[in-house]
Amino acid sequence: MYNYNQAVEIFKYYSDKVIGKTINPIKAKDLLIGHIKIVELTNNTFNVYCYAQGSASVDFYRDITSVAKDLNLLSPSEVLEE
Repeated sequence: MYNYNQAVEIFKYYSDKVIGKTINPIKAKDLLIGHIKIVELTNNTFNVYCYAQGSASVDFYRDITSVAKDLNLLSPSEVLEE
């Protein structure tokens, strides 16, 4: 979980790196990430999620840490250390 400024930094870093990539290369190869967004979990605690549309009424989502790991990208903690 992140504060808002950290979540914004993570969002900006990953936006162009994950859009159009598979949301889960093992279980859902055909589901491509259409957008990512910052979600407030509790007061001033945020996370970043990736979303893929499975059908007109079903969206799938995963947290950015899992997606980054599957795509062999830097982890969010590494991004924040840069």
